[in-house]
Amino acid sequence: MSYLNDRYNVTSGDGVPERCAAYARFSSDLQRLASIDDQLRECRDLAEERGFQFLEEYVRSDEAKTGKTIVGRGGLEDLVKLAAQNPRPFDRILFDDSSRLGRNLTDTLRLVDIFEYYKVILHFVSCNLDSENPNFRQLFIQQAQQDEAFSRNLGKRCHRGQRGRFLNGYVGSGRAFGYLHDPIEDPVRKGEYGRPLVIAVRRLKHPEEALVVGRIFNMRASGMSCLEIVKTLNQERVPSPLQGRSEKYRVWHVSTVVRILRNEKYRGRDIWNRRKSVWNPMTGRKEVKFRPESEWEVYDNPDLAIVTDELWYEVQRQMDNPEFGANRRGGLNRSKASRSYVFSGCLECGLCDGNINIIGGSAPSAQYGCHNHKFHGTCTNGLVIQQRVLQEQLLGALARNLTDLAIWSKLAVEFEVRVRDAVKKHADAAKRSTKTPADFDKLIADVEVRIAHLEDAIEKLGISDRLQARYKLAEKELDDLKREKAIVVEPVPVAEVTASEIRDFLGRKMTEIAAILASDSVQAKEEVRKRISKLRLEPVETEEGKAYRITGDIRLFSSPEEGVMVSPSLSKSAQLYSSWTLPICETIICPAQSRRSRRLAAAA
Repeated sequence: MSYLNDRYNVTSGDGVPERCAAYARFSSDLQRLASIDDQLRECRDLAEERGFQFLEEYVRSDEAKTGKTIVGRGGLEDLVKLAAQNPRPFDRILFDDSSRLGRNLTDTLRLVDIFEYYKVILHFVSCNLDSENPNFRQLFIQQAQQDEAFSRNLGKRCHRGQRGRFLNGYVGSGRAFGYLHDPIEDPVRKGEYGRPLVIAVRRLKHPEEALVVGRIFNMRASGMSCLEIVKTLNQERVPSPLQGRSEKYRVWHVSTVVRILRNEKYRGRDIWNRRKSVWNPMTGRKEVKFRPESEWEVYDNPDLAIVTDELWYEVQRQMDNPEFGANRRGGLNRSKASRSYVFSGCLECGLCDGNINIIGGSAPSAQYGCHNHKFHGTCTNGLVIQQRVLQEQLLGALARNLTDLAIWSKLAVEFEVRVRDAVKKHADAAKRSTKTPADFDKLIADVEVRIAHLEDAIEKLGISDRLQARYKLAEKELDDLKREKAIVVEPVPVAEVTASEIRDFLGRKMTEIAAILASDSVQAKEEVRKRISKLRLEPVETEEGKAYRITGDIRLFSSPEEGVMVSPSLSKSAQLYSSWTLPICETIICPAQSRRSRRLAAAA
C-alpha cells in the first residue's frame, strides 16, 4: 500500500508506518469504566498486528455518552478538529466497533464523509472493516443500520420490561420521597461483580419519610399554605428529598411540597407511562413529552398508601382553589413594572448571603426583603423596604459617594498612581517586545484561520461546551495579539500625562455616572447592571429604628472600551484601567424615616 505525498498524507513507501489514533465510547452510567480500556486494548492489538504506529497522545474517549447523537461528545469532536489540521497528526482512526462511532445512521454517515474529506482512514476492528475497502460505504451502511436498529429495539425491550414489572406490583420508575426500594435477588443467577442478580425492586414505606409526608398533607388540610409548610420544615431542619448522601443541608422549596401534595402514590395509586423521553435532533438532548392519558398504566396498591382518600381529596380541593398559585406573589413574576426595578439582582442579605429581591406587592408598592426568610424560613432577616424607597435612597447615596469632595480627593490620588503605573507598564511592554508589526500580522492571521476552522466545525457538528470553550480561547488570543500589536505600533508617551489631566478625567467620569444614576429608572438599571456586581444589605439598629447598612463596590468603567482617557497630550486612547472600582462607603437606609420624609415633603 502506498500513499501520495500530498498535503494530507505521509509516504509509507519509505518504511514509515501508518500513524493511528483511537476512539472509544460507552453510553450508560451503568456500564463499566473498564469498557473504555477493553475497547482500546483491541485497537492496540490490531495496530501491533498490522505494524501501525499507535499514538497514545491521540487516544480520545467519551464516557457515558449515547451514540444516538454526536452532540456533546468532546472526544470525537477533538478528533475531527485534529483531522482538519495541516499537517494532519495521524492517518487512521481505530474503533473497536462501528457502534462506537454512533448509532444514528444520519450522524455516522456525515462523520464518514468528513473524515474522508480529510483523508483519514476509519478502521473498525471487530468487523475488520476500513474505509480503504472499495465497498466500504455499502458495508458500513449495512452495519450502521444494524447498530441503529439495535438501539431502537433495546429501548422498546426496556420499556416492555418496565411495564411488566410495574403491572406485577414492582417499581417501574424512580424513587419517591416517603418510600425506599427493596431489591429482589435471584437465588441462583449472578449479576455484576458476582453478586446475586436483581430481578425486580419492591417499594416499601420509609419509616421517617412517610411520617413527614403524612404531616405535610395534614398541615395543608388544616389550612397552612405551602409557604408556611416550607418554613416550618426548614426551621425544624427536616431532611428534604434533595438531601441525598451529602453532608450539606438542602432546604425545602414550595415546588417540592407542591409535587408531594399532587403525587397520587401517597394514596396508594401508582401511575406509570405518563411521560416519555425523546431525543431532540437539533440539540442532541433528551426532552420529556407527555403521553395521552389513554396510554397510562394504573396500579392500585392500598398497602403502600400513606394518606387516606379523604385527606387526599381535601388537600386537592384546597390546592385547586384559585387563590393558590405563584401568580399571587406580586413582584416575583417578571412584568413591565418589575423590569424597571433598578437594583433587582444585585442585592445580597448580610445575614445569610442570599438574595434580597421583591418578595411581595406590586408597583408602586412592591417590597424588597430577604428571599430565604420569606420563602424558606432559613434566615432571621425580616426587614422589608419598599422598592421606591430603597431605589430613591440608594441612588442618592451612590451619587453622593461619587461627587463627595473628600471622597473624590482621596480616590483621585490613588487613581493617579494607578494610571501612571499602568501607562509605564504599557510603555515598558512596548520596549521589551521583540516582535515587529509584521510578526504580529502573521500570528493574527494564523489565529483567524484557526477561528475559521472552529466556525466550520461548529457549523458541521453543532455547538458543544468543549468546542465553545476552544472558540472563546482563540478569540481571547486574537484580542491579546491585537492589543500587543497596538502597543508596539503606537506606544503611550509616559512623560506627557499630567496630574491635572488625570484628575479632570476622573472628575468627568464620576460626574457622568452620577448623572446617569439620577436619570430615569430604566437607564439607571442598565448602568447599575454594568457597574455593580453585589451590594450587601445588613440589618442594623439605629435611633430611628431598624435600617439597612449597605456596602459594596461600583466599577468606574462598565467595559474595557469605556476605560479610555483622551487628552491633548496623549497620542492615542489607552485602555488601561477598566477594572478599577470605587468602594461604596457605608450607607444607612431607614424604611420608616424615608416614608415620614416623603409625607412631610408632600405636605410642604
